[in-house]
Amino acid sequence: MADLMSATWDYEKLETQYKNFRAPALSIVVGGTDLIKKGIPVQSVEAVLSLDGTSSVSVVFVDCYDVKNGSFNSTLKSAAVLGKTVELSLGYQSSLQKVFKGYLSNVRVIASSESGFSMEFVALDARRLMMVGNNHTRQFKIRNYSDAVSEILKAYSKLCSPSIDATSDNMENGLIWQNGSDYDFITQELIGTGKADREFFIAVDKAYFRKEKCVTSPVITLSPGRGLVSFTRDAEYLNQTIEVIGFDPASDKTISGKTKAASTDQMTSAISGPGEWFITDPSCMNASAASSRTAVIARHALDESQKAEIGCIGLPEIIPGRFVGIDRVDSIVNKKYYVTKVTHRFDYSGFTTTLETEGWE
Repeated sequence: MADLMSATWDYEKLETQYKNFRAPALSIVVGGTDLIKKGIPVQSVEAVLSLDGTSSVSVVFVDCYDVKNGSFNSTLKSAAVLGKTVELSLGYQSSLQKVFKGYLSNVRVIASSESGFSMEFVALDARRLMMVGNNHTRQFKIRNYSDAVSEILKAYSKLCSPSIDATSDNMENGLIWQNGSDYDFITQELIGTGKADREFFIAVDKAYFRKEKCVTSPVITLSPGRGLVSFTRDAEYLNQTIEVIGFDPASDKTISGKTKAASTDQMTSAISGPGEWFITDPSCMNASAASSRTAVIARHALDESQKAEIGCIGLPEIIPGRFVGIDRVDSIVNKKYYVTKVTHRFDYSGFTTTLETEGWE
């Protein structure tokens, strides 16, 4: 099975591999049991894969109730155990690609006079447990911020394995406090403040703490007639100077770093110059740290100002954390778009994929 975080695909080759995308197929493995192979009918599947929050999978099973005996399918009942691992693979015919691994979070029994009985499984990835299941006040004795992330991820090894780009902070005292959830500590205290120039997310069964957008090749390039179904691109005005002000205890003086965040599209200044945004951060103790912090903040501001939504045929190869190329549309559109959210939908009408992106190149 291909590594979705490093492999690239050609549309025409996928078209051949999937035999013109004519027979969508899936696999749902709960606690090691493949419910599709066990013959349990599925009405719909929706997988929402996110870069910035919990990824989820919702599966609705139908024709699984025996009215005469008054009970649900025994295999389905055996699988309906909260906390069991859930793996979802999507594709066409016998060619499937795993797109999600998580745990069974919710089991819903649904009954109505019109549609009868059904059962819905909702699975979430490990980030949900990081948000609500592990809230700590503790101290890490480390030299680099990435060491703290490595320590945190050990608790989630049943659901994901770590892939960490080490930071080189070389802190002298080697002490850092966590006061809150595991997820908030990584995403807000380390990344959100610019202390760690990294992004954190889970894709399939791997937790990434890595340099932003480090895989630059597009996972696939779409165009009209080659998978692209719909496209919306939104460029927002951005013209701002960001300055981070810190303090150097050695010289007993304030220090600062400055970076400009501006739209890359054609733009004219709406006022008599760029706006100004000042941030005070005592943890910046030298000019280099302040400059690095402003660069991170400016990059995030630019990404927020560049958003797109893309609709395509069902392609399980597309996941958050990769670029998708758009071609043969127009020079302002033909670019690489960084995927932050993917929604795969599978039901009686077929298999479709929609994307949300932030930032383009």
